[in-house]
Amino acid sequence: MKTTLEGKRILLIDNQSSWREAAGDVLAKRNFLVKTLDAHSYSEPKCYVHGGAPDVVILGCARVKSHERRLINKILSHKRHLLILCGALPREETRQLFLAGADDVTEKPYSPSSLLQIVGEAFAGRETHDSFRERMLKK
Repeated sequence: MKTTLEGKRILLIDNQSSWREAAGDVLAKRNFLVKTLDAHSYSEPKCYVHGGAPDVVILGCARVKSHERRLINKILSHKRHLLILCGALPREETRQLFLAGADDVTEKPYSPSSLLQIVGEAFAGRETHDSFRERMLKK
């Protein structure tokens, strides 16, 4: 990961405390400014990271239900970049999230290197992709 990413603000929202804390630690060790929340809510300036709006919001979840959809809409209404890392998500729901404005929708990573790759790609401005499309291209 490039040092130009140092100091980027990341808001990490996830109900799973073990994943949230581990992911926050991995990102902080790479010199990102990280704030973690367990509540599925978003309001500014409460959700600011080190005094500023987040450069990206990462939402980790098992599934996207109505509560998560409200949160996603709130985040996107503030014009924030959004990465959705989800345990299980049907393809049509993934498509709807992209159409709503999410920058990336993919499987929730459980390895530090996978998390850093996903975040690095988001900041690099690479074409958004989901794990389904990526697997299809490999075939």
